[in-house]
Amino acid sequence: MKDTSAFDVIPRRDWDKYDILKGCKFCHILHIKKSLLLYEDELCGAFHDKRKSSAVEHVLICPKKHIRDAHHVNRDHIELIEHLEEKGKYVLEMLRPKKEYRFGYHEPPMNSVDHLHLHCFVLPIATKYLNDVVYGYKLCSTKKLIAKIHEKFPIPTKPTDIVDKIDPELEI
Repeated sequence: MKDTSAFDVIPRRDWDKYDILKGCKFCHILHIKKSLLLYEDELCGAFHDKRKSSAVEHVLICPKKHIRDAHHVNRDHIELIEHLEEKGKYVLEMLRPKKEYRFGYHEPPMNSVDHLHLHCFVLPIATKYLNDVVYGYKLCSTKKLIAKIHEKFPIPTKPTDIVDKIDPELEI
């Protein structure tokens, strides 16, 4: 009997509906290896970064829905992005209460996994290079990411003047 995988059972045209089938490490943790999760709700999950030595605590918060990276977010994701930071603060407060924290997203090409994730740190970060560069100025804060979304997807300041576009000879 032929050994079939999920890729054989689910038609290729439907693969995008199943994030786990994309080979994403983070989707695998969020949906299959749930024992690694420190926190989970209907929108996101939190787990330790495999590079534990980078800071006192280094936790990643990821949306359950696969979003490729910080360049693939829009206005519809703003509440989710705010939720990720809120839950990041919650998890760090559970792990190390009353400490100093840092949060941020890597933007391409700095992201190592193509699944949007918020880095959550309990400071200090292990080395000057990691603190200043990798997890310093190379991180995009939640506030800055939301500002970039507003800049990329502005809300129109005035409604389109529909009246000018209507044919005056058209009978209504």
